[in-house]
Order: sequence, then structure tokens, then C-alpha cells
Amino acid sequence: MLVNVDILTDYDVYCGTYENPYQHSHVTYVCSIILNYLKNNNVSDNNTNQFSICKLLNYWAYSKLNDLFPSKGKSEIDNFYKEIEKIWKERINDRSSADYYGKCKPDILLFDYDDWKLRKELYDYYVDILPISISPESYKQDCEQYYKYIKYKKKIYDQYEIFCKNPLDKNCPSFFEKCKKYNPNDILPMLPCYSEMVAKELEQQQASQAARGIRGYEDPSGQLSNTETTNPSTSIGANAGNVFLGVVVTSMTSGALYKRIFIFLHHYIYYYFDGIFPTCKHDFDRETKNLNGEYMDNCISISRQLHNDGENKFIKPCQKLIHYLKYIKKNLAIVDKKKNCNYFNYKLMDELKKILNISEGTVGCYNTMISAYSKDSDGIDVCKENIEEINEKTLEKFQKIDSLYDIFYKFTSTQEEGDSEKCDLGKKCSEQYYTLINICDQNSNIGFCMALDKFKDGYNAYMNNGPKCEKAPRYLYSPFGIEKRRIFFISIITIFTMSIYLYTTQKMSLNIFRKNIKHK
Repeated sequence: MLVNVDILTDYDVYCGTYENPYQHSHVTYVCSIILNYLKNNNVSDNNTNQFSICKLLNYWAYSKLNDLFPSKGKSEIDNFYKEIEKIWKERINDRSSADYYGKCKPDILLFDYDDWKLRKELYDYYVDILPISISPESYKQDCEQYYKYIKYKKKIYDQYEIFCKNPLDKNCPSFFEKCKKYNPNDILPMLPCYSEMVAKELEQQQASQAARGIRGYEDPSGQLSNTETTNPSTSIGANAGNVFLGVVVTSMTSGALYKRIFIFLHHYIYYYFDGIFPTCKHDFDRETKNLNGEYMDNCISISRQLHNDGENKFIKPCQKLIHYLKYIKKNLAIVDKKKNCNYFNYKLMDELKKILNISEGTVGCYNTMISAYSKDSDGIDVCKENIEEINEKTLEKFQKIDSLYDIFYKFTSTQEEGDSEKCDLGKKCSEQYYTLINICDQNSNIGFCMALDKFKDGYNAYMNNGPKCEKAPRYLYSPFGIEKRRIFFISIITIFTMSIYLYTTQKMSLNIFRKNIKHK
């Protein structure tokens, strides 16, 4: 199981227990996963995202029920979903429940259609295809798999395109208009392996004709039924680490969206970088900047209790960590405890990893800090409910963003007058950002990329009225490609405008020249 069962028991009061479920233990499970996701993520139907995470959440829940109850009919699945819907609505409509109020709504109307699975497949495509449409040349590796995936989606798209000639047709999905700019017929030729794949298909078709002895034979491509789900991506493998929901296309090879969203629902909280950067980092750096030996005795005691910290390397970071915990405790009325504790969680593990061979994890070390500090802990236990072990790949991403902000803050604080170091730092900052975008494109998750997008906003705001550095770009494009595309169109418009201007100027000059010739 991808999530700790102990976490899911937090929702027993709403969803029932596995021993005494309201309807079935599977319903309890799906209900708990949804509430866990809503509690730990700020998502609503009002979000202006490229795609609707709320719609994805509904699709995941209903699809999961179908997977868990393969022998049940639609009416029974609907009843299970309605039970979850009831609990779900109670949570998001409860004004006193800050963890849930106003967040994603259940939408059973999505499943009123007999072809809901095909609609889900089409929405899959809409969510997945953005990166390829922006930078198709980046997908040379496994290009054949992307080609097959898009070719499969093309059948579905073509079917709905017929229905959607009349947008009011009940068979036309409401989101189809958004899909039009990602028409598979336009995307396929953009792939670097397109010509090769077309030639290979032609060769296979000719071989098939020869084998059948039928001239002009064509592979039939009739309409897909709702039960026909021969998605080529489902047989490719299980590269389940690719979890960037709807943005990283590499996860197509792991069996489409609904394998990924399952992992996403459990692990997004650990990747919640966009929630802690830059605010929590700024708080930590500001509060721990000028410490003068505070908590020294406590940290010496803590360091001694940590195995293999014979050189007392943990003493200095320990002082900063304790001071930060006290800051959180003292300012609970004005700071977001969960976000600041998440940042503390990462910083604690980051410091522990710098000490070789230390055996304690973050939870064990934090408990040691609490017990060694004093009997009443003096408030440093404020994050006890928010500390969890973090896998190393997640920590690496935290370290990269944390380091990026270190460079940026040094860049902004360095004096500009006659100082080339400032521009060098600006260049280094932008280069590091684009390096991280490549990681984001390849195998990251939405929290990581959203944190980069937020960094981009801060950098662009500073450079708007900031230093004039030729080495450092004045504008960073978004990891989601929107700004990159906007820059491209602005460039095209500028070139077009200048061309018209030059043409008009040249024509006017030529007319004046001709008039002068005539007068002579």
C-alpha cells in the first residue's frame, strides 16, 4: 500500500473503520484517501489551472471504485460513490472545518454518460499533452511509445470531433473545446520519430496485405466502445515514480493518468514545495541569522545522544532548528504551522544527511531533541504531529530549490555599484533555474514545478526594476511553458510588425524617389 494505514485512520470518524465500514471497506478506503488529499492540498473548483485537479480527483475516485468492485454494475458503483459524495460534501460545506471548507466538490454528473471512460481517456490526453505540444523535440527517448499513445488517443478524439461539430450535442464533452488546440492530428507530425513511425506502419500494412493476399486492405478503425480500453500505454511498464500530474508526459508509459494520480494523492504532501517556498525559507533565514550561542548546552546534550556524531557537527544546526521551532510556537497566530513545520522537517533531514553514518531518522532525532531539551520541551514539540520520514529523492528536490533561493538572495543583497559579482550571481541563478526546469520536465511532480514557477515570479518582479546585467536574463519563462510560448508569439508579432513598418517605409521612400525623378 502506498500510504500509511495509520494516516488513513485519522478519517475513521467520517468514513467509518475497516472493521465497521459504513458500506464496505473499499468505500472507506477511497473516502479516506480523498479526505486525506483535500486536507493536505489547497485545491478548489475556482482554481484557474490549465486543467481541473478537482475533475481528476472525481475521475480517480469513480475509477478506483470500478477497479475495487469489478463484478458490480453501474448502479451499485453509483451508490458507493454517492455515499462518499455525502461525506465529501459535508466536509467541504462545513465553514468551521478549515482543512476542507470550499475545496473540490464531488461531481457525479461526470458519470451520467455511458461513455464516461472514453471521456476520461480524452481528458487524460488533454492533461498529458501540454509538454509535448510545447517542446516535441525533447521527447526523442521513447518517442515510439508517445507516438502510439497519441495515435490511440487520436481515435477517441476523432470520434468526439464528429459529435462536437455541434457543441450543444449531448454527446460532446464540455471540455472538448479546450482539446481542439491539442488535436492529435496536429501533434503527431511534431514528434521527432513521426516520419520513421509512418514508414514503419506502411511497411507493416504492406506485409499484412501480402499475408492476407488482399490488395488495398486497410486496418479498420471503427468507433471505440466504452469498454474498449486497449491503451498502448498500459502495457509498457510500471515506471510509477513519474508523478507530475498532467505535466510530465513520461508517466504516460506507466499506464496513464489513474496510476499516477493514485501515487499523487498519497505523496503530494511530501512534495509541497510551492507551499513552503519562499515564505518559510525566508522566515527560517531571518530568524536564525544572528544567533549567539543560544541553546548551546541543550544542543551539546542532543548531539551526544545522536549516534556517530562524535565531532558534534549537529550542534550549530541544532541551535538554528530549536530557535526556528520556538519562532513557530511563539507566532502560531500569524504563521502557517503546517507549512513551517514541513520546512523544519526538510531542514532537519537535510542537516542529518550532512553527518555521515548517523543512524537516527528525522522522527527519532526530533524526539531526541524534545526529550533532551527539557521535561516540558518549552514549546519545541510544536511540530510533533507534522514530522515524517522523507525519501532521498524528495529531499534532493528540496535541497535544489533551497540552494536556488540561497543564490537568489545573495544576488539581490549584493551591492550593484561597480560590482561584477552581482551580475555573475544573476547569471548563476538563472542557469540553475533552467537546470531545474529540465528536471521538472523529465521526472518531477507538480509541487516541485509550482515552486519553480513561484520562484520565476519573484525573479521577474525583482529584475523588472532591478540591476542592468547583460549576463543575467531579465525574464525567466515558466516551467509550464506558458511564458515560453508567450515570448515566442511576442517575438513573432514584433518581427511581423517591424516587417510591415520597414516595407511601408521602403514603399513610401520609393514613391517619393519616383516623384522626384518625374519632376526632373
